[in-house]
Amino acid sequence: MQVASVFISKLLRLSGYNAAVCSSRWQGGGKVPGGDNETWTSY
Repeated sequence: MQVASVFISKLLRLSGYNAAVCSSRWQGGGKVPGGDNETWTSY
């Protein structure tokens, strides 16, 4: 999905919007499960 988000944010920037993709991953430990998250923002 990250490739699609990067493509969308590039299209938004070319259209004059301020857009960004943020991705994060973390390892689980103890009672906290591991995971990943991807968000994109445009203004």
